[in-house]
Parts: sequence; C-alpha cells; structure tokens
Amino acid sequence: MEMTINSVAESWFSGSLSISDKINSRSTASFIVDTTNTITTGMEVVILDGATRIFAGTIDTFRKKKIKGTIIIRYDVSCVDYNQICDRRRHAATYENQTVSYIVNDIITSVLTDEGISAGTIQTGPVIKKAVFDRKTITDCLNYIKNATNLNWNIDYNKNLNIFYREDYTDTGFTDALDNFLDMEVEETRDEYRNRQYIKAGRDTTDVITLENPSPKPDGISKTFTLRFPLAVEPSIFIDSAQVDSGDVGLNGIDTGKKWYWTYGSKNITQDDSETVLSAEVLEVTYQGLIRIVVQADNTLAQDERLTVEGGTGIYEAIEEVASIDDRDAALDYADGLLEKYASIPQIVTIRTQTYKQAGKIIPISVSDLGLDAEYLIESVSISENQNQVFYNIKCLSGESLGSWVDFFRKLRKDSSDFLIKEDEVLIILNATTELQGFQGQIDIDLYTALYPADDLYPADDLYPGTLANEVTLYD
Repeated sequence: MEMTINSVAESWFSGSLSISDKINSRSTASFIVDTTNTITTGMEVVILDGATRIFAGTIDTFRKKKIKGTIIIRYDVSCVDYNQICDRRRHAATYENQTVSYIVNDIITSVLTDEGISAGTIQTGPVIKKAVFDRKTITDCLNYIKNATNLNWNIDYNKNLNIFYREDYTDTGFTDALDNFLDMEVEETRDEYRNRQYIKAGRDTTDVITLENPSPKPDGISKTFTLRFPLAVEPSIFIDSAQVDSGDVGLNGIDTGKKWYWTYGSKNITQDDSETVLSAEVLEVTYQGLIRIVVQADNTLAQDERLTVEGGTGIYEAIEEVASIDDRDAALDYADGLLEKYASIPQIVTIRTQTYKQAGKIIPISVSDLGLDAEYLIESVSISENQNQVFYNIKCLSGESLGSWVDFFRKLRKDSSDFLIKEDEVLIILNATTELQGFQGQIDIDLYTALYPADDLYPADDLYPGTLANEVTLYD
C-alpha cells in the first residue's frame, strides 16, 4: 500500500483510510496523516494497492492540528476524484449532426486538455442532430449526452476521459472455482417493487379542434371568451365564418395593436378594447389545446407471479410525477422504463474481498451454496485498510428479471434515433416493455378517434366514444 500527496510519499494512520466509489457519483477518499510537509487543498493524491490505482484525485477539504512537542502537523484529509474538474469548467458550443465522439473530443481539446485530461476509450456513439451548450459545466454537457444516448462517462484514475456503453463495462467476477472473496451475503427486498406504474406528467397537445363555439356566445357585452382546453398554439378565429387575419391575432401582454389576443396555457381569447363588441355574430375558434397527461403501465407477468406467491391481485402500484415530460408516448416509455427496473424483487449481494473492483462494472457471480448464477451490477465499493491490508466491500444488484444487465443496457440503446439536446433541456429516452400475448379464436379490435364533449351530445346504448376509424381482425 502506497500513497503520494503532490508526488511526495506519505503514510496514513493505520485504520484511517476510507474510499467510497458509487455509480454516477464522485469517488471520495479520506485519511489521517502526520507529516512535516505542507498540505493544502487542490493537491493531487494517488493511492496504490500494489500496482493498481485504487484512488486518484485532489484534496477537497482538510483539518490540521499541531502535535505538542513535535514539528509534526496532523492532517484529517478528504479528497475527491478527477471528475470534480468537470464540475468547475464550462463549455459553450453548438453542434449539429455530429457523433458523440466528435463532441466529446472537441470538449477535451477546447477545455479539458488544459487541466491535464486526455482522451481514453471513447465510443463513436450515435449522431446527435443538435446539441446546444450555453456555458454549461462539462459535467452537465456530458450528463446530457449520457441521458440522451445511454453512453456513460467517467474520468479514470489516470486522468483519461472515457465514453462507453454500460453493457461493455464488464469485469471478472466471483465463482465457486475462484478463492477470491472472504465472505458473501445475499439480501432480497421489495421496498421499491412495483408492477403497475402511474405517471403524472406535464401537458400534451390535443388534435386540432375545429370551429368550437367558445363561451359565452357574443352578447354585446363580453370581450373575453372561454374555450374548453387551454391554448397550446395560436388559434384561428372565425366571425360569421370569415377568418380573422393571423396578423391581427397576438400574444396577450406582449403584442399590441391586434384585434384578438391569446395566452399559452389559458383558455381565454380576448378582443381588443378598440374593436366593436360582438353581439349576434357567430364566433368560432379552431385550435390545439393542452391536456394533462396521466398514463398507466402494467407488467402483467410480474402481477401474475406475485398473485401466485401472495394471493389477492398481485398488484403493486406506484405513482411518479414528472412535469418535464410533455408527450404521452414519452410518459408511457418512462413508465415502462421504471417497470423494467423495479418490476422484480432484486437480489442485493454484498461481498467482502481483497480483490479490487470498480463501481459500475457488470460482473458474473456463480456461488452454488447461495443459489447465485447471474450477472450483477456493482452499485458501490467501500475500501478500508487495517494493518496495511486493503479490504473491499462490494454491493452488487441483480438483473435477472431483465435477462441480464448486459441485455438490459443494450435494449436501452437507440443508435438510429434523432437526438436533440437543447439549452436547459434534458432528453430522457427509455425503452418500452414488449410482452407476448396469446389469443384464442377471433377478436375484432375497433379503433375510434378521440371523443370531445359537446352541448348536444348525450350517452346512449348505441353511442360509442368517437368515430370508427379502423377495424383489425386477429386470428390465433
């Protein structure tokens, strides 16, 4: 075990070393050291287990105190890994129709090279149709790319920036045949389990609503008229079937000198004070409105499995509010993505070993006495030292309900999609769940267009929701 601070060899107090490595988080290290050398924030710290770097970064904070009767200063030091560099540097650029590797290499060349960061393993990745970074931190820029494309990133302990697919980030594991762990524990929990997911999202846009009569009808007094749905785009206004010129329709509070005004998210259209009030005219509006998105996704196979074990319905429900999603298909994709992750009761495997592993790696574990034989994702690694021996406590998560972690991350790839990264936006892409279902006999499925209420529309036994648009016949 060795450590250098600012390239000078130092030794920590036995038992004081602690290193934490977690997925999508900064690796940190802390220790206590007695030294006559000056230590300050920003100095580089490298910790080795033999020839393996188990931590490298810079000092973030420290406390120091004088040891009576000596010239020694005792430092209590906390460090953070090199990824912290990306938190303090910013980047401004616009990219159009460029691959991920082009964008990342440009960020390295433009900013990170000056900080001693080099290009490591960088996957080409998909083409990003447009990416706009307006003085964003490098961390934000790389996270936006990660969220859009499922490519992960990190700066390793050799100061190399890596961009990689998570299914390719693998390592050797732990098996009966290998004597490479001290003890292993398995836990199963249903704390976050769910097999029915509701998503309360933002607002989506309706189909075009044609020639709606707002309320009230022109009465010689009113100049503000209310529609059924809040407005999403500029409406088309008709008076006695004659359309008001679009140049005479403006945004309320912004435009002036118009005949009519509207506001995004408001149900009202307002006639300008200078216009003659409508009395007996027929007022009609064609527009697209906003509707609140609430979707439900079910994993029926998981529900049946719980029903068999527990009885009842087997349904576990959860609800998430994600106001940033403004498309119903995206909301369904997000719900399916959550079910992909949580519609199984996971195995949590904790391993104590002296074999170094990194968080985020996918490893095989095959230990027959514990009934383990699958791939596991390393969620976190805690490193400690005792009498100059290093111990690694590794927490792993199962992925067998998804086939495997490699299969799961590979399904999330969408290399053929168009990716847009706009200022102040994060694009979330999740894969929809696909299930096979069997049908017996013949089933006719009727597809109807959306139905909107009207003053003269009443329920009846032969009244169906909407107009029949299509009919599909399925045979077994």
